[in-house]
Amino acid sequence: MSPFTLCCLGALAATVALSASDLRAQDQPGGPRSLIPSASSGEPRVLRSPVRLDNSARAGELMVPLNKSQVIEIDRSFAEVSIGNPEIADVVPLTRDSVYIFGKQLGTTSLTITDANGSLIAVVDVIVSYDVDGLKSQMFQLLPGESVEVRPASDGLVLSGRLSNAMRAAALMRRAVLESVVHARGRLAFGSTLFDKPLLRQNLLEMLLDAEAAASVVLNAAVMFDAWDAGSADARRLVRLVTPLAKAWITARARVVAGEAMNVRGGNGYVEDWVNARLLRDAYLGAIWEGSTNVVALDVQRAIVKDGCLEPFAAFVAARLDAVQERAAKPTADLVRAALAEAQRRAAAWSSRPASEQELEARVTADALYHVLATALLLEEGETLRAARGDFRKLLAAALYARRWLAPAPPGAPPFPWRALERLEHLVDWRPVAVEALAGDPAGRG
Repeated sequence: MSPFTLCCLGALAATVALSASDLRAQDQPGGPRSLIPSASSGEPRVLRSPVRLDNSARAGELMVPLNKSQVIEIDRSFAEVSIGNPEIADVVPLTRDSVYIFGKQLGTTSLTITDANGSLIAVVDVIVSYDVDGLKSQMFQLLPGESVEVRPASDGLVLSGRLSNAMRAAALMRRAVLESVVHARGRLAFGSTLFDKPLLRQNLLEMLLDAEAAASVVLNAAVMFDAWDAGSADARRLVRLVTPLAKAWITARARVVAGEAMNVRGGNGYVEDWVNARLLRDAYLGAIWEGSTNVVALDVQRAIVKDGCLEPFAAFVAARLDAVQERAAKPTADLVRAALAEAQRRAAAWSSRPASEQELEARVTADALYHVLATALLLEEGETLRAARGDFRKLLAAALYARRWLAPAPPGAPPFPWRALERLEHLVDWRPVAVEALAGDPAGRG
């Protein structure tokens, strides 16, 4: 279970339940029996606003939170009310024209209301689900920087937001890479497999690095959520910045990776018989859901200017760079330090510049900070693997990622040298990589 899910379950567990034992019955002379909250209860009870059932609402759905109550007001006097499945909900008349419903367990049942002549007044589907409104309020307090949608689904809840969009986009990229690698290894052209062609190896390497970096960012973001939930103020500001950073870059990049995967497969990738068409379609949705890329980039800028989130972000990155012990990986760490310093310099100058000039730098700064974060995390993971198994694969991925995005090749030059493309099998298959693979400056072009 992910940390984000655990946070959601914690918010659900904090919901105060209103049990049937906390109610007492009162018999009203000349009218139906009613239930009201107990005056002796140790905690104050908050009643939900009544739902008005009038002539335009003779049938439909009524959402009742689990272990909570809902009052229905009817526009005429009724004589009898009944519930289809009393295991799901309890129903008790309050007055001659209002009904109290208590959600007992998840599920759907029907409420039938008739008048003194036995004529039908209303039939309503009663859906007992989790307290969506209460959870939305809890999530807003827990994650004010994350726009989270909460909706019921069967016996659970579906939550989506900016970070979840980034997670989905990272998964889409990984699936696109897998489809491309399998196809390229099985397709022959001009005497060898597509996987052995230098141009395609170049495309596959870039796709793989993008997918691997995205996975590192979203999984570490989940850890940051946990730290924030535990009370860390720095983690709160980290999440405030990392969430839009991840959403902006990963969802936009997923479109490119999914598009390249379709190109690898060729014409078959365009038709619905293969998964590529859906991957590309879904990738475009993620980039516009919960804010388009430009809008989210402006949110990154707001997090820096108004919320002071760049300082803890820089400290987080610096701690990972300082932990790099492998001498051959230090040039990559230095490249990250230089990119971070440049982003800090730009951000420090925003206060003295017109708003229009500030906004023009929002997206390029967001992109640079994402690459800084992604490379620092790959370096950290690489150091862990090196120390544990003597494997330099992740450190190689960090160096190549930095080369592609923090020190890109000049126009007309290939993004990677051939010696890097020779390591593609090791990166794809997670084969051990020797330290010699890190030889050379990642910013160099050799």
